[in-house]
Amino acid sequence: MVSGIGPGGKLRHGLAMAEEIHRSVNVNGEPCISVGRRLGLRHLQVQGVARMTRKLNRIPSPERLALVVMLDSGLDDSDVAEMFNRSVRWAQLVRSQSLAIRSEDFIPESLEWLDPDFQRDDPTVDEIYRRAAELRDESKGPVGKTRVRWQMPQYLWNSKNGTFLPVGA
Repeated sequence: MVSGIGPGGKLRHGLAMAEEIHRSVNVNGEPCISVGRRLGLRHLQVQGVARMTRKLNRIPSPERLALVVMLDSGLDDSDVAEMFNRSVRWAQLVRSQSLAIRSEDFIPESLEWLDPDFQRDDPTVDEIYRRAAELRDESKGPVGKTRVRWQMPQYLWNSKNGTFLPVGA
């Protein structure tokens, strides 16, 4: 969900720029691709933020937008604080008061998932690391155990037609 790194190595996210995206895309009619290029963001994220603000017909509070960013398990409070140009203490308070903030500033769940590449059922970063370690351990089999190697299919061609040969032929 993180979209990019801006000047000085600062993390950037479209939700931290929701007001500017809403004004540029929904009010002024600029294309998401050009807004994304100008802001240094992925155009799909700009599209998601514009869709959210258009359907809500408002710009949610920075605290509520930060809660949407916090759905990304790969981001901690210091990352969110950096994106919104706030203190880490602010991000910690937002996370601790998430239930109250969500009830006061409602955003439908379907609008919280901005990017089609990032959805609720995606594994967390910790799950990915754990599963990768398991796969590495599984691949260490007994000595002498050989793996079946993939062979590229062979194609036989003559002047009238062509065909794929069976593997190993």
